[in-house]
Amino acid sequence: MDNDFLGHNFATTDEPLPPYSPFEPITESDNHAEGAPTWEPPQPLEWLEQPHEPVVVATGPTDMVVLPSSRSTQATQLLHPAKGISLKLEGLKAVKVTVRVDNERKYNGLVCIAARFCHNPMPFGFSESPVRASSSPPTEKSDQVQIEFSMVPEHTDSHEVYAELDLVLPRDAATVIPSLVLRLPANSLLEAVDVASNIVERIDAAVVSGAVKLEHVNAGSLRMAIGDGHIKAMRMTVSHGPAEFVAIRGNIHIAGCTANGHNVRVNSPDAAVKLTNIVAGKLHIQAARATTGIYSAAADTVVIESVSGNLTLDGIVARVLKVSAETSPVTGCWDISELVRIVVASAIIQGRLAITGNGAHAYIATSEWPVRLSIRKDYVGYFDIKATNSVVNLGLAGAILSKDHPHHRQGTIGDGINMLHIESTNSPVVIDTY
Repeated sequence: MDNDFLGHNFATTDEPLPPYSPFEPITESDNHAEGAPTWEPPQPLEWLEQPHEPVVVATGPTDMVVLPSSRSTQATQLLHPAKGISLKLEGLKAVKVTVRVDNERKYNGLVCIAARFCHNPMPFGFSESPVRASSSPPTEKSDQVQIEFSMVPEHTDSHEVYAELDLVLPRDAATVIPSLVLRLPANSLLEAVDVASNIVERIDAAVVSGAVKLEHVNAGSLRMAIGDGHIKAMRMTVSHGPAEFVAIRGNIHIAGCTANGHNVRVNSPDAAVKLTNIVAGKLHIQAARATTGIYSAAADTVVIESVSGNLTLDGIVARVLKVSAETSPVTGCWDISELVRIVVASAIIQGRLAITGNGAHAYIATSEWPVRLSIRKDYVGYFDIKATNSVVNLGLAGAILSKDHPHHRQGTIGDGINMLHIESTNSPVVIDTY
């Protein structure tokens, strides 16, 4: 490979890079103008094409070039896409990572990592950069190139360093990147736009706090996790594995996620969830205490687990729908062909139910709160509706009753073999048709 291209005339050697060998500290300029801003936005990637005097060149399977500039440290790396890439940043004040595609084909099918670390003004006499990078070459047991950026330990608490990193993926690489793993600290922003399905096989990102913004990102499989913050994803596609979204606190908003035959998983203990236009083999949501809203989802199986957050499940089309909750009110519209099971310990259940199969089973139950359900008028089969210590208000057209008590109505409609069981304790059940 052409060394002139690899380093833009930076010197390189064949000396191997020791595993996790930190780069030497970078000498910074002390010429800081009084009153100068403490944060300088990173330069665009054009600076890669300008002549620079390299301070350190680490050579080996992962060639890192570190450049000095006033109050900042710049680093670039070019990698072959045959190996997975793992990036870890820690101990920094704030981080922004942008993942994009090399549509201009500037890097001849290589992955380009361009980073800039901007420092707040340093104390008098301080001559070392507080950023230190370490890299590990691939080994026989590893299929990843690992790169870590962190503060020099002795200056972890005394300096604020802001980092921006451009991760440019090849558009027409000869091979798909096996994996892209990102580990980002608190106050991080991760953005990815227009990543095609033939670029990365697996994307796995974890952020301590901040925000994740994805638009038109396609991969074999995908996992996005944030401890405290926001995940916003639009027009996502996975082709070989699951799409998983995790937020402990904050919110998750997914507008369009296609995973034909594969799983979409959402875990949100205290994060509000809003999903629209989901297509999956299985949609599984674990939501503890925050509000969850699903608006248009088509899947073989939909499983919702909640504790106390409101559940709005609107436009669900599935073979199987299972909902379990403690005190989460459940509302929505469901089109089910085989099994619907909605069990809430104590909260209202209300919505519209269409049974599209023959031989389907519906079981809906709660206590202390009413069930208000509209059944599509083409339902045929058996029904058993109970309201212990309360009353059943039945409005099913064409029903033939075999048991007719104020609190218990049982019978059939037509000659189908579907089964409908609905019950509540200490609160009424109201059933009609639409």
